[in-house]
Amino acid sequence: YEYLNDTEVNVHLGVRGLVHQRLHIVKHYPEGTEVLALDDDIQDVKAKVGEKKVQSIDSLKQLSTEGFTGCRAANTKLWGIYPTVNAMFMKYRMTFDCRLIIGAFWGMIVDHDPALQPTMSIKEDYERTVMFYKRFGAIARLNWYGIVTKYYGTGGLEHERTKGEHLIRCKELLERYPQYITWARTKSYGYAEINCRSPKR
Repeated sequence: YEYLNDTEVNVHLGVRGLVHQRLHIVKHYPEGTEVLALDDDIQDVKAKVGEKKVQSIDSLKQLSTEGFTGCRAANTKLWGIYPTVNAMFMKYRMTFDCRLIIGAFWGMIVDHDPALQPTMSIKEDYERTVMFYKRFGAIARLNWYGIVTKYYGTGGLEHERTKGEHLIRCKELLERYPQYITWARTKSYGYAEINCRSPKR
């Protein structure tokens, strides 16, 4: 990060471990601060520009503004984007029900409430999604934006992300949040998967 020393970028050293790092970020900023969290292996951010076409975006600032505006309109504090880049499934609409906010790219209006702080290093994005939805009754998702990344790539949590550990965390979330979590019909790269859902009324 030394190459940023002569720029206007403010570098703040974090801590080791995904859960500890996320918590460190939350505690570092005052409540009400708008924070955009990005993984370091994102290759591109794209937007739907036609029924079968996507293109790279020019400005993270515009995307971020749309996300936080949606948050405040829905009186919530968490927003995100579509989990994949596929123009056939991406939609020109913002949703506010309980849909996964992927951990690789999400925005948050800082809230220091411990009830909004995930404890899992695997599936922490599912845990965060449910925590915020339970608390505020809405989360904002911009379904016309998506990222290009490798969700099960090497590095990072690779040593923890075994299929067995993955299954354990899925079962734990299903037990803790049966109204909000269901088993997915398909698996990702051989891993057990779950979905977020809004509770039946």
